[in-house]
Amino acid sequence: MFRKLGVYMACCLMWLSLSIADHHSQSSLENDHHDDDKHYHTQHAAVFAGVTINLHTEENSPTLGADWEYRLPLLNHGMGFGMITDLVFTEATEFIVAPAVFLHPLAGLKFAVAPGLIFTKDIETSTKGDGIHGAPFLAKSEENHHPSPLMVRLGLAYDIHLGKTSLSPTLNADLIHEHWSLAFGLAFGLGF
Repeated sequence: MFRKLGVYMACCLMWLSLSIADHHSQSSLENDHHDDDKHYHTQHAAVFAGVTINLHTEENSPTLGADWEYRLPLLNHGMGFGMITDLVFTEATEFIVAPAVFLHPLAGLKFAVAPGLIFTKDIETSTKGDGIHGAPFLAKSEENHHPSPLMVRLGLAYDIHLGKTSLSPTLNADLIHEHWSLAFGLAFGLGF
């Protein structure tokens, strides 16, 4: 049920962002004489709020995050590198940190690839022998007592630029110890 709800919410967010972006691009065409609005900045920082759904256990948890990107003068400024961080608030708070490569194939559309690490602040809980004590939320598995801290994130976002600020519906797929999780929500950013 949570998986269907998550996919539905992600589709709604993407539809909403594309509708707003279409309206914004139509109004930009009317004001074509503003060449200083490039829709990219050399650097961009954003904060993220959303939900992470573990597709293996179908659990979900609130998630806060941040990212920073530096746009390279390659591919018409369509490529950048930076850092992604997330806090997943579950029974054991998780901190995800990953260097990232960003690709911007079209105005507003953004892809990210980020190999990273997960650090877990383990909170004392009883597991009643289910073998998941101390395991990160995203990598929970009954047969795995010591999951690897390695992960890979594949991200998709659509930046709606409002001057130097941006609003970005975001969908991330994380592969952690052979299990997938989805993190989706909104990011608010500032270009500089």
